[in-house]
Amino acid sequence: MKISYNWINQFLNTNIPHIKVSEMLTSIGLEVEGVEEFCSVKGGLKNVVVGEVLSCKKHPNADRLKVTQVNLGGEIVQIVCGAPNVDKDQKVAVATVGSILYDPKGNELKIKKTVIRGEESNGMICAEDELGIGDSHDGIIVLNNKINPGTPCSKVFEVEHDYIFNIGLTPNRADAMSHMGVARDLKALLSYNKVNFKWTFPEITKFKFDTINKSIPIDIQEPKLVDAYHGISITNVSVKKSPIWLQNKLKSIDITPKNNIVDITNYILHELGQPLHAFDAKKINKGIIVKKFKSQKKFKTLDGVERDLDENDLMICDHKKPLCIAGIIGGEESSVGDKTKDVFLESACFNSISVRKSAKKIGLNTDASFRFERGVDPEIGIYAIKRAAILIKELAGGIIGQISSFQQKIKEKKVVLKFDYIDKIIGQEISKSEIIEILTSLDMIVKKNGQDSLKVLIPEYRIDVYRPADLVEEILRIYGYNKIKISDKFKSNFYDYESKTIYNFKENIAQTLVNYGFYESINNSISSPKNNAIKDNEKSIKIINPMGAELSELRNSLIPGCLELIKFNSNRQIKNIKIFEFGKIYKRNKDNFTESKLLSIALTGNIHEENWNLKEQPDIFFYYKGIIETMLTNKIKYWEEKFIKNETFQEGLEFNIDGEKIFEFGFLNKNLLDIFSIKQNLIYGQLYLDTVSKYLIDKVIFKSIPKFPIVRRDFSLLLNQDINFKHIETLAQLTEKNILKKVKLFDVYIGEKLPDNKKSYGVSFYFQDQNKTLTDHHVDKVMEKIRIKLSNEIGAEIR
Repeated sequence: MKISYNWINQFLNTNIPHIKVSEMLTSIGLEVEGVEEFCSVKGGLKNVVVGEVLSCKKHPNADRLKVTQVNLGGEIVQIVCGAPNVDKDQKVAVATVGSILYDPKGNELKIKKTVIRGEESNGMICAEDELGIGDSHDGIIVLNNKINPGTPCSKVFEVEHDYIFNIGLTPNRADAMSHMGVARDLKALLSYNKVNFKWTFPEITKFKFDTINKSIPIDIQEPKLVDAYHGISITNVSVKKSPIWLQNKLKSIDITPKNNIVDITNYILHELGQPLHAFDAKKINKGIIVKKFKSQKKFKTLDGVERDLDENDLMICDHKKPLCIAGIIGGEESSVGDKTKDVFLESACFNSISVRKSAKKIGLNTDASFRFERGVDPEIGIYAIKRAAILIKELAGGIIGQISSFQQKIKEKKVVLKFDYIDKIIGQEISKSEIIEILTSLDMIVKKNGQDSLKVLIPEYRIDVYRPADLVEEILRIYGYNKIKISDKFKSNFYDYESKTIYNFKENIAQTLVNYGFYESINNSISSPKNNAIKDNEKSIKIINPMGAELSELRNSLIPGCLELIKFNSNRQIKNIKIFEFGKIYKRNKDNFTESKLLSIALTGNIHEENWNLKEQPDIFFYYKGIIETMLTNKIKYWEEKFIKNETFQEGLEFNIDGEKIFEFGFLNKNLLDIFSIKQNLIYGQLYLDTVSKYLIDKVIFKSIPKFPIVRRDFSLLLNQDINFKHIETLAQLTEKNILKKVKLFDVYIGEKLPDNKKSYGVSFYFQDQNKTLTDHHVDKVMEKIRIKLSNEIGAEIR
């Protein structure tokens, strides 16, 4: 929420610096997340002053230029000007030498002393767009002739300098969703700390209605959903651009000015926290009816969208048609436009649950619904509508009519607060007089209830305060949390959710992947039913109160999020992608839910960027496998590998330890890639962190370098094309576990010289004994065993 320093100071009238105000707001629970400097005109028109044109002559060397002598209020300078409308005796805006201007697009122009066609020029007489206050470049700005030369243009154009607080407001503090609400909280703190201020509330004594302008009748047919409804008609208004001061107020909090009527409703919303809505009164048939409109299912709103309604939506209607979705957004047909002459202004307090349901159903969140959902003060509506009517009369003219009102009886909120309860909750004693002073400063009416307790009447706008515990929180906010001493007996045990070994393992993995050029990604744990259906939608967990249909289930796989990210980048011509994610997936298991921790790793496109010295890219599959082996080696126990082919992978490998799957990877099936319109091959893998954590090596044990030589033997094998190298490696290692150290593929041939559906592999086998030198006889016997095993199991032939 954006709050203007200048605006709240209109209520408080203090000289406290904005930095100090920021600290004070945070101390009372209105946390300031950031402070921005605001200037209604970029650069603030510094060194731009009013000048009086004393003389204006034709340039001797240019037909379209003029040479002027300009009085800047104590200094007369010569300026060459090309504007067709510059003339003697005008008051103009002059950017003096050294000033910096910004056009409406933010482009910078530094004014320098220069010579133009032989004539010296000391500044620039400015047009509207050159000052950044408008878009017109038809000619220079001609100012009111009564303005004195030398007057800063920042005063003439009402340039506003301000500081904007970005407040991270908690949902329960509906009372602070306005400048008045924030100022009211500061008032309590200043009052308690005896800091001088003068509380100034906008006057409404000027409000007067004319009996000539008849009120529009209102009929509340759903009184359970309406706490208050006030309406007023103002006729013969002039819809036009708002004055600069009002535009600046709205711009400072990121509200785009529209016209004076709409701007006033937005101004009151952010000043007082009361949503208002303005209707074109001539579009209202007979009167206002607040009801559930059952006969119409479609309604076109202000934003031009046709929305679906049902019988549960509360509507503002006339006697023929709906005009507005109560508390959310108005209708296009009854909106205020440039040709509007009569307006009907609404100030209401609608049921928060009703507004929340309708807003969620139609998928729309507005400034009004945001406040109604959290609760609006039902008592401020009549004040707000009078304040708005006064401003409309001042800025748009018109005749104010009588107010039509509906107001539910408001029940008083009284809470009994015991002193010993306060001491027990806080842990230390605060004097009774201080407690009463703090509660009184918060606009609460406090009466003693015997010697041991107080009876406190809560203001209606404090929707969040209704229990003794709430009052203790209010006392602490103003008293100061920092004044509460923490007992030296305070102890707490914190459970270590992730052991140091696992944490270090994950950090090492992440660092390894980053070193290989991978980027870490973080995807949403909430997914759509469509994405969950890719794996197993029946086991997915639905969210009871989802944000929307596209975010209604907990994800059951990391694959969709990974593929959406790759698709997003691929659509932006980023084809070479390396990403990884530490994430959780969630599944339903009978009556229980399971949460699993995974690491996903994806690779697509070229491994290395194109280079004149790079003749061909490495094989992506074995490059990926090498990264995984580097990542896991010396960190977990030895794993076994097996070939896989399933609904996820076209082909791939699975790593197992003691029969448990710890990692799987491979080329994703084309049907998965087609869902996300990914055209290129993609290798994806996932590490099962919950499982692999059981097999982590705490310490790396040093082994001495072998003293005895390695023996290498090669086979040239003729194989069926569906046999891959992993088959050969696995069978060889099963045949000889003691001295066979490594199996390596060094050649692949497929061509016309081989039988159909056949290929040739060149495979190296490396043998080594830790205790002795191997003999040829011993190695030959092992190679023969491997040959027989390969022949029997996969039909391999020696070429």
